[in-house]
Amino acid sequence: MKTKEVLVIGTGIAGCAAALALAKKGIAVTILTSPFDQHVYHSSFIHHDSLEEKIRSLQKEKQEQLNCSRAYEQLMTYASQSVAELLEPNYLVDRRGNIDVHRCLQDQLKQHQLVEWLSNYSIIELLTLDQHSQKKVDRYKKPACIGLIAYDHDTQKVEYLLGKEIILATGGASSLFPYSAHPSTACGNGIAIASRAGARLLNMDQIQFHPLGLFEKDRPCIPLPLGLLEEGGKIYSTKSIPIEIDLVSPGHLLHQLYNQLLKTHSQHLWLDLTLLDHEALKEKYPSLDSYCLAYGFNIVKDPLPVVPIVAYTCGGIAIDKKAQTTLQRLRAIGEVACSGLFWNFREEALSVLESLTWALVCAEDISKQINKFIYYFPDIREGAAHLNSSSSVLEEDWKTLRHIMWFYVGIQRDRAHLERGCSLLDDLFLVNTPHDISSCSIEQIHLYDAIQTAQLIAHSIRAQQGSLFHYSPKLSSFF
Repeated sequence: MKTKEVLVIGTGIAGCAAALALAKKGIAVTILTSPFDQHVYHSSFIHHDSLEEKIRSLQKEKQEQLNCSRAYEQLMTYASQSVAELLEPNYLVDRRGNIDVHRCLQDQLKQHQLVEWLSNYSIIELLTLDQHSQKKVDRYKKPACIGLIAYDHDTQKVEYLLGKEIILATGGASSLFPYSAHPSTACGNGIAIASRAGARLLNMDQIQFHPLGLFEKDRPCIPLPLGLLEEGGKIYSTKSIPIEIDLVSPGHLLHQLYNQLLKTHSQHLWLDLTLLDHEALKEKYPSLDSYCLAYGFNIVKDPLPVVPIVAYTCGGIAIDKKAQTTLQRLRAIGEVACSGLFWNFREEALSVLESLTWALVCAEDISKQINKFIYYFPDIREGAAHLNSSSSVLEEDWKTLRHIMWFYVGIQRDRAHLERGCSLLDDLFLVNTPHDISSCSIEQIHLYDAIQTAQLIAHSIRAQQGSLFHYSPKLSSFF
């Protein structure tokens, strides 16, 4: 059984930032990457001026009422330092002034000798004292995470990895819905795994929707600026039938477009920018043209297919200022975590700054502890060594899951829809609950995780709505 210093699960901006911050402090890091990992073209590109402007304005801005004051203070204090230590002077800025944050972090990691990459691994479960130690007395100790169970796609074997510290950076759950700004793999697997291990979750009902996304089937939807409508862009139900849009607020616009989709039974609507001043648009929105061209659309000539999308998972695993969860030795960073900060997705630079800041502070805290304390590793109860082949019905169940989330747990959240959605998710959970881990495939485990996260979201929303039938789904571990 392998023992590591620090295990980082996830290779997005948050995971790479945490690993780089640790490596720069002389701590050996093992990064687990999955063959299912996908990174969206637009997600890691932040305009240089936007990032610098946000750092300068944090001290001046009045924080939103939802934000945790201590978390907000930490961001104001360390945002500039995190950028200086983790990105500068390694900025990769294109001719439009965009920083490729993700590539900047990865290029530095690949040059660092203290970083080990375990490619083609999928996490199955977290190892905890109370659930996996052979010593029964360990269940009476303070809850702690001691490692993880992962599936090696190359050898097709289940492996047990022990770690002094484990950092989850697996992303959010926005792709539980059919129209998402993130890859199809962003289905909250890390959230379900942490919940089964006993970590506290927070604000799971907080899913952020964006009214306008560039639609293409089976691909992430690029968020489009709402300013396009203020500039004179027109929405059409078909290419020839315009829709009257009331721009009172983003929330009002979101419901208008969603109801229009239901009314027309369409996959998407159309946004026409062909009559606008395109040079002015390109100057004001420098990335818009390149994003659209990457999808095969020319804003000068073509109307754009658009749809309301899920932009961000605001809730997740509850963490403190040092990214520590309620389980000792388990930390979480990025969209999988809930630090107490809530941002408008249109200001994506803020979520990047949040990830960089928590990565820096987390690494500082780990560096103070890892050589100071003796980490306890008990004998582990091991389960199945192999998994089964995939099932042919999984694709249909994925479609069913996303259909339920969109129509019953999405934008329209009245009591009737939520009650039906929770009931349908509970039924889907029952038929996909494995009776024996050795009879499962890794694809089945991913679906099982996704359904559990969907249940956590749905029941959290229903609880916030004041349902008479409050219910928390029982999450059972595999091992």
